[in-house]
Amino acid sequence: MYTELLWNCVTTKDSKWSHQHEMRLLVMNSLKRPRIPIVNAEVRPRVEIVQSRLKQCIVEVMVGPKAETGALERVRNNLAARRIPGAPVTKAKPR
Repeated sequence: MYTELLWNCVTTKDSKWSHQHEMRLLVMNSLKRPRIPIVNAEVRPRVEIVQSRLKQCIVEVMVGPKAETGALERVRNNLAARRIPGAPVTKAKPR
């Protein structure tokens, strides 16, 4: 069941977002002996995978229409910290 759920999460997209050309990445990790370090595990766990060749491919970052106040600025700061200053950060319009 988990495999099917993960596959659907990665490959399913509502048609109203079809104008977006995005890349999705799914990373499997062993919880007993993780090989990929888990960052910020206490607050909002995530993995970070260095994809240096993708930096030049990012053309825009769009946050959701219900993003909290300050989200755009945090994304811009995050991109600048990773030396990706040219990508515009926009907010999606509610549909």
